[in-house]
Amino acid sequence: MVSLAPSARNYVIQGGLRIRGIIDLAAVNRAWTDVVHSHQALSARFIDEDGPVQLFDAPQCASPELTDASHLTAQEAEELIAELRRTELNGSFDLSRVQLFRARMIRFGSDNHLILITAHEIIIDAWSISLLLRNLRQRYVDVAAFLPENRASLSSYAVWEAQHMTPEALASQRCYWRRQIGDDPPVLSLGTGRVRPQTNSYRGASHAVLLGSELSKQVGQFARRHRCTTSTTLLACFKLLLRMYSGQDDIIVGMPHVVRDQPGSAEIVGFFLNMLPIRTAVDVDQSFAVHALRIQGLVSDAIANSAYPFGWMVRDTRLYREAGRSPIFQVMFNMYSEAAEPLGQHDLDLTFREYETGYVKFGLTLYAQDQNDEIALQLAYAEDIFSSDLIFRMADNLRCLIAACVEEPLAPIKDLSCLSASDVTMLDSLDGSAQPYEAECPLVEAFDKIICGTSLAVHCCPCITGLSA
Repeated sequence: MVSLAPSARNYVIQGGLRIRGIIDLAAVNRAWTDVVHSHQALSARFIDEDGPVQLFDAPQCASPELTDASHLTAQEAEELIAELRRTELNGSFDLSRVQLFRARMIRFGSDNHLILITAHEIIIDAWSISLLLRNLRQRYVDVAAFLPENRASLSSYAVWEAQHMTPEALASQRCYWRRQIGDDPPVLSLGTGRVRPQTNSYRGASHAVLLGSELSKQVGQFARRHRCTTSTTLLACFKLLLRMYSGQDDIIVGMPHVVRDQPGSAEIVGFFLNMLPIRTAVDVDQSFAVHALRIQGLVSDAIANSAYPFGWMVRDTRLYREAGRSPIFQVMFNMYSEAAEPLGQHDLDLTFREYETGYVKFGLTLYAQDQNDEIALQLAYAEDIFSSDLIFRMADNLRCLIAACVEEPLAPIKDLSCLSASDVTMLDSLDGSAQPYEAECPLVEAFDKIICGTSLAVHCCPCITGLSA
C-alpha cells in the first residue's frame, strides 16, 4: 500500500504518553532507551528486493529530545504541543530508512511530562503501545526484573511465520474466506449527496457520541442474555445503520483482529493485526436478537480463520479496484477495550492518548470503547465523501437505533426504525446507488508485486549482533 500511495499520511499513528507525578528524569530516559532498544520493530526498515524485505538496524540513541515548557501558560503549552504534532506529522516516513518510530519529551513541570510518539503503523499496533507502557513501568521500577533477552523476538517470530503460515498450511482457511467473500463482493454505496472523487486525499475528521451509563448497561445486558459480546452487538446495530443509508441488504464491514497465537508473541512489539471482512445479508423480517446472534457466529468463525492474511484474500478475489475505494470493504468497525493496570506505590503513572491525525484509512469507521461505566463511540469519516452535518445525523440515528434494538430485541428489524420524518425525507433524497467512475485500475498486479507474493523476508544488517534467529 505504501508503494501505491507513498505520500499518504493515513497510516501514521500519533499519541501522547502522559507521565504524572515526581519522576527521576534520568532514570526515565534510561528506561525508555532500554525498552526501545529491546524491541526490534522500533529499529526496522523495509526495502524492495523482488518483494518487501524487512531489515533490523543496530539501535540508535533512543532518548527522546527534551523540550522544556515549564515556563509556559496552559494555553501556550497546548499551542506548543499542537505545533510539535504538526511538525512530526509533516515529516514524511521513508520506509527504507530507520526512524519509523519517533519520540520527543515535553516537560510542563516537575510532576507533569509528555512523550509525543509518532510512528508508522507498519511497525506497531495498539497492543504494542500497551506493551511499551508496561515495559517502561517495569524497567523504571525494577531494572533487574526487565529481562528482554528471555522473550521471543520479532525476527524469530518471522522465521516461525515463514515455516507455518504457508498457503498449504492455510488451505482450509482460504476456502472459508473464498466462500465468505465470493468473486464479486458487494460495494457499499452510502448515499452521501456527494460524487465520490476519483482520487482520495484521505483527509478526515470524527464525531464522538457517548451512549450514557443507562443505555450502555442495556447493551451489556442484551449481550449477556443473547450470548453475544458487546462488540458484536454494536456491530449488528452498525450494520443496520449502514443498510438504512445505503438501501443494501448485503453488507461487508471490516474488523481488525490481533493475531498473536504463537507462544511469546504477546510480548513482541510489531504490527500483528489482520483485517477480517464480516459479510452479512440483513433480513428485515427477522428480529434484532436473531440478527445479532447470526453476526456473533460469523465473527467467531472469522476469528477461527484469522491467520489467513487479508492481502491473500484480496489476491484470491481477483477483483478490480475502483479509484478511491478500498478493496473488499469500505467501512470498518473496531472496539478496543483493555483494563487499566493498578499502580504500585513506586510505579510510573502512565496514560496514553491517541491523537487524531486528520487522516483516515476508510470512508467510514465506527470506533467503540468502554469508558468507565459507559460506551464511547466515534465515527471517523473521509471528508471527501461525507459532510459533517450528515455524520452528525448518522451518529444521532445510530444512538437511537442502538436504544431501539436493545429495548425491543424480539421485534422485526423493519419495525425498529427510529428516524424522524425529516430524516426519512433526507434519506429518500440521497442516492445510495454505486457511483460511476471514469476509469478503474486493476488491483491484482499491484498486490501480487507488493504484498501478496512470497512471504516477507527478514534480514539483519551485518552490524547487528545478538539477534536471535
